Order: sequence, then structure tokens, then C-alpha cells
Amino acid sequence: YGMEKTATRSVEKSTNYGIGVITDIVDVAHDLRIYRIVPEFDFPEFRPGQFAVLGRGKDAWDDLETLTERQYSIASSPHDLPALEFCIELIPKKNRTEKSVTPRLWSRDCRVGECILMRKRAKGSFLLFDPEKNEDHIDSIALIATVAGITPFMSFIRAYHNGYYHRSLQFYVFHAGSCQHELVYNDELAGLSRISSDIHYIPVVSQEPGHEREPYRDHNIGWNGEVGRVNARVRDLFPVFNIQPLPNWNVFACGNQGMLDDLTYGSFHKEWRDVQNGHPEKMGWLMQYGFSREQVLKEPW
Repeated sequence: YGMEKTATRSVEKSTNYGIGVITDIVDVAHDLRIYRIVPEFDFPEFRPGQFAVLGRGKDAWDDLETLTERQYSIASSPHDLPALEFCIELIPKKNRTEKSVTPRLWSRDCRVGECILMRKRAKGSFLLFDPEKNEDHIDSIALIATVAGITPFMSFIRAYHNGYYHRSLQFYVFHAGSCQHELVYNDELAGLSRISSDIHYIPVVSQEPGHEREPYRDHNIGWNGEVGRVNARVRDLFPVFNIQPLPNWNVFACGNQGMLDDLTYGSFHKEWRDVQNGHPEKMGWLMQYGFSREQVLKEPW
């Protein structure tokens, strides 16, 4: 996979870290990329929706003393192992610190053939089904995402397409971005929706064609799909697709905090505590629509 690398002895002997080789980088937008990484160790099978922990040293990729790490949701299916795929968004400069990992992935020395440090197993509980509950009655899933928040949902859908769940499900995928270039997996999801009656794909752009703001000027020319903020559009689209707050439904939301707060139950469950304390007007829209707390699962991006 490119240049030969020699890891420091501390990495080679580490029980926590292994080495991954970057085999592909796809530039989707100026601040959005797809990375494909192949671990040089036996990465255990993961559950769709889980994350891997990636890290790099400040001056050298294998410098454990300056290593910083971040959780990145896995976009690939367990069937794709040993390869792992990640959709990663570069955070704005104003939100970065010296220890931010993602800018290090954008650096010139982090390219195809280079190495990265990885924790040796995936973790996370943002799963399609809770292994501790009997959810055999669930057969319909609504997925709401902004930009790179689609990542764990791609793992769900790819795994389902490969027969991972051993059951028939209906997926309704609402994916939003400022412009159509941010709909990272548009072609793949549109293709799956054409060949599978189980997958329904509804892409949304927030900036109206011809009225885009910089740096997205003219990026939505030719767009004839849904327009608006996804947390507003689902209010109209759920009834259109007959998505109802019935026991056989679950709703997942992953993306920016504003969308999550509006649709679900607020940061750190504060809004949900307000509801329990007699302030139902502070419920997220999904709860106002009729879904229970147990039917709504969220993950900030």
C-alpha cells in the first residue's frame, strides 16, 4: 500500500494501539473527505454504527508522547473487513485546538500510503438494535443526518444490503447538506433505492439553488430535490412517507447539535428533564409528533 514504514518499538509492543495504512483518500469537498484504512493487525468484527479511534502524533505519526485521538464512526460494513471506511469533516479553524486530530489528517504528510495509529477494536452503542432488548417488532427505521453524520447510517445500510441483520426492514434516509456536494453518498444511496424497495433516500440541500452563500456559490445549480433545513423538512415529509409514531418504528438522528436539539431532546438531555418537570413545550419535534424517548436515538457529530 505504498511507502514502507517502520514504527517505533513502543507502538509495536503496545497492547492498545495498532498501525493502519491509508489506502485511499477521496476529496468530496474542501472540508470533507472519505478515508479508507487497512489495519496491519487483526481488527475484530465490529457492529454497524460503532466507531474506531484514530490518532496521530504531532510531529511523527507514531509519536505516542504527542499522540491525540478521536472517535470516528465507521461507514463500511463488517463484510468489508479488513478495510475500514470513514467519512470525515474538517472542523472550522475557530473550533480547533492544538490537540485536534482531524487537521492532522488533512496535513501534507498524511496521504495514501502513510500510516496512522488505531485502537485495536471498535466501540460504541449507537446500534440499529439494542442487544439487551427484544426489538423483533421493529421493522421501519427513519435516519436523519447532516453532512458527515450519515457515516454510521451507511454502515447500517451497507450491512443490511449484505444480509447482516437477517430480517426485512424499511429504511427512510434523510440526508442534508448546505450544497449537493456535501451529500457524500448520494450516488450510492440513490442507486440502492432504485434496486431495493427496502431503502428510500430523500436528499435535502439547505441553500436554495441560485441563492447560495459563499463558499457554496452556484453549487446547487441544477438541483431539483428537497430544499431547506432537514429538521424543518421532515415535519412535512414524515406524513408524505407515512412515517408514524407507531411501535414498529425507530428514528435515528446524527449530525450537528442544532438539528439534534430541535428534533430530539436537547443537549445532555436537559430538554428531556424539562419535559419530565412539566414543560412539554420544550420537547423536540419528534416527541411532539408522538415518538417516545425510547424510539429516538441520537448521536452528535
